[in-house]
Amino acid sequence: MSAEIPTPPAPPPLPRSQVVKSNRRQVLLFALLTLILTVATVGGGRVWLRNSETLTIAVGDAKSDEAMFAAKLATVLKNASSRLRLKITFNADNAKALTQFDRKEADLAMLRTDAKVPPRARALAILEHDVLLLIGPGNKKIKSLADLKKTKRIAVLGDGDNNVAFVRNILEVSDGTDAASRVQMAPAGSTLDKLFGSGGFGAVIAIAHASKVMKDKSYEQYAKRGGSGVPMGCSTPSSSVRSGGAILTTRRC
Repeated sequence: MSAEIPTPPAPPPLPRSQVVKSNRRQVLLFALLTLILTVATVGGGRVWLRNSETLTIAVGDAKSDEAMFAAKLATVLKNASSRLRLKITFNADNAKALTQFDRKEADLAMLRTDAKVPPRARALAILEHDVLLLIGPGNKKIKSLADLKKTKRIAVLGDGDNNVAFVRNILEVSDGTDAASRVQMAPAGSTLDKLFGSGGFGAVIAIAHASKVMKDKSYEQYAKRGGSGVPMGCSTPSSSVRSGGAILTTRRC
């Protein structure tokens, strides 16, 4: 003999008015949560912007090494979610960028310390080491600075007229009538073979970043063909900070 358990009756359906009220409560609750999240997001963004700082860096031409470094640094800061942001301002050349920094229109600049350094500038980092290579023709060996001073025509391979002024200062060439003909900038696109050609230069001084010299195989290839070359200089680190302005520099030894 089995006993059947009675099934409890199903609860009566809620009235339509109560269903509508329940849906309204859910919609209102969702809207309220959305509003709270929006306020929190906007407030957090404002706090982040208030705590962030934008620094202006003055560089030369947009295709220069300084400009490319500044662009990479700005990208690194952005990807690292740093509170620092970098604003890049371009100039016709590095000299004008330094002038902008000197006028307090920029917080950072990049230059060599054999250039005129503004009194308020202090070094923050060494960006690159420069080398100075003395290169002679295959039939002539330059063994000392005295031998170089006797050379009548010297070409300078480098970016900017400041390299020419730097070499003239080393060789103690006065700013006379023969200074321009004795030490001059090598024509754009010149190769060592062309510079040492018939009636050419008696010596070539190349000034470049060490990383570029290591990648450039033309010096090694010229040496294998009988040319002569010797490193003459290097760069010396310098690092300090002053309030009111900062500068990124490279100084030669």
